[in-house]
Amino acid sequence: MGQKIVVLANRSNLAIKVITPKDERGKPSVVIFKRWYQKYTGTQEMNGFLASTLALPCAFIDLAEGFGEVTKWLAYNNGDHIREQRPPGFKWKHLHMSPPDFVGR
Repeated sequence: MGQKIVVLANRSNLAIKVITPKDERGKPSVVIFKRWYQKYTGTQEMNGFLASTLALPCAFIDLAEGFGEVTKWLAYNNGDHIREQRPPGFKWKHLHMSPPDFVGR
């Protein structure tokens, strides 16, 4: 089974860990990330760093509502090209999002 990206955070920091969470049937689950995303973004003011950091995990995990919120914030509040920010501790250097990933092909 492939690895999934799960975001773990507390109030002071944001950490991305690559783990394979399992649901009760033993299948990879993204429920952990979805719950965390809803809770964390509900209590945290969106800013450029947070939005650009969450773009990559939302795209990999296929969390459409999260990716939509993040890219909408970046489109309306960022005065420069939209780029993802590799989350702290994210070591896959070859994985990045190109502009077509944000705007479609």
